[in-house]
Amino acid sequence: MNNQKYWEERAILKDKLLEKDIKKIEKKLLKLFKDTRKEVLNELKIIYADINTTEYAKYQIESILTSINNILDTLYQRNEEELTKAFIDLYCKFDNEASIDLGVSFNTINENLIRETIKTKWSGLSFSERIWEHRRRLAFAIKEELTKGLTRGDSLQDMSRIIADKFNTSYSNAIRLVRTESCWVMNEATVNNYKDNEIQQYVIMAFLDGKTSKICRQMDGEVINVKDAIAGVNMPPFH
Repeated sequence: MNNQKYWEERAILKDKLLEKDIKKIEKKLLKLFKDTRKEVLNELKIIYADINTTEYAKYQIESILTSINNILDTLYQRNEEELTKAFIDLYCKFDNEASIDLGVSFNTINENLIRETIKTKWSGLSFSERIWEHRRRLAFAIKEELTKGLTRGDSLQDMSRIIADKFNTSYSNAIRLVRTESCWVMNEATVNNYKDNEIQQYVIMAFLDGKTSKICRQMDGEVINVKDAIAGVNMPPFH
């Protein structure tokens, strides 16, 4: 097997490993979001069962929002915990995969160092900060829709559909975050391993298909100095 073929097959294997792990994370988050959505919709049912007048509905808004905010705090705390564990595991896995690439011994795992590494604000915010920004947006959207809906006199069915849609949007945002951050963790672990083993350069390998972005196509085959690696510039993810 020639050298290029070896690296291409290694890249394909690691991409498959990453996708498999991402699917596991997505499954866990889907259950979290579904369970929380159900809990919030149950709160709505309780409030609607007690509503007799519009004035009473307005009075109840703050009460239900307090309850919903507590529920959202639990959701996003668990979201952060799940991703922290998942990203630490991913970092360890792809650090080992980089060692296999090079035919060297596995590094000694320093979980505290890895935990600090995954907090890096490589795209402006840490993944934790982005999680809590998602929580803020969802809470704001629910408050806005609940206030308008109860004031208008929307039915429980309509209000439940609107709130469920907001949860679906927030879940989609969570999955985009998982995919972007997982890609970064994989590449950060790889580049750091290369630095430890004094590797000078790496080649960007994009999988060219209908889903490949323009920037990935442009970067395919580029040779980058390891010391100059910058996520989003000359190291994936680029989008």
